[in-house]
Amino acid sequence: MQFGCSLNSKTFMPEFTGNLDGYDPYEGLLQGYALMKRIGYDYIEASVGVVSDLTEAQLQDLSQRSKDGSFELRYCNCFIPGRISLYDSTEKEIHDFVDEAMRRFDLLQVRSVIFGSGAARRCPDGMEKAQAIEKLSAFLRYCNTVGVRYGIKTLIENLNQNETNMFNTVADSADMMQTLNLPYVGILADLFHMSMEQENPQVLFDDCDLISHIHVSETPGRVYPGKFAGEHFMQCIGKLREAGFDRDVSVECTFGDMESEAAAALKFLKETF
Repeated sequence: MQFGCSLNSKTFMPEFTGNLDGYDPYEGLLQGYALMKRIGYDYIEASVGVVSDLTEAQLQDLSQRSKDGSFELRYCNCFIPGRISLYDSTEKEIHDFVDEAMRRFDLLQVRSVIFGSGAARRCPDGMEKAQAIEKLSAFLRYCNTVGVRYGIKTLIENLNQNETNMFNTVADSADMMQTLNLPYVGILADLFHMSMEQENPQVLFDDCDLISHIHVSETPGRVYPGKFAGEHFMQCIGKLREAGFDRDVSVECTFGDMESEAAAALKFLKETF
């Protein structure tokens, strides 16, 4: 098992209220990676928005660093920005965005992108759920097609009902994954959203083999794991341990003091798992 930390910049998390004025995506990635490695994390995650904002020269520089082992961005999250609706945007707009994003992921050796994207996947008022599911299925089928080319998986993330009205539980995501049955579409389990929905932790045991990796943070406030060690959160971890879960665990939370809280989270996770 390895532990990573998600950088907050360009995130869609509603709990994140940080000021991004003057934010440099290139320096942010390098500095975030250096900090998390110094704390003891194995890897970092970052949002697709940060990767999309890199200039071509910066992208090529980070690509070389990825190849020589001096930089690693293992996962990207927040796949589709809210300005793109997976229901109303044109097929070309959606496909062009996926094509360019996956080209960039490949250069950085990112092998999984996380499909949270609550605004982009929110079913519009008046649209039947069956129609919405078909639209999302078409999107995921296209992601799989491009993913096959690059070797990049798209992971469906469960999001609570405050953020979207589609795929609110791990069980929802697993059902979609199994229905599509595509080699480059998987699922990620987010324990914060599970707690918000009070989803039965048993799903983590039952569907353990389907889960690529997990996101961890705690309610209320999406704080760092271990701050409260809340009952539902600890039940989820217990089910993962019972199932023998041994894949990646990423801290995805809001931070007060990033360095001290990220260190506390890592210590807690190593002791708990």
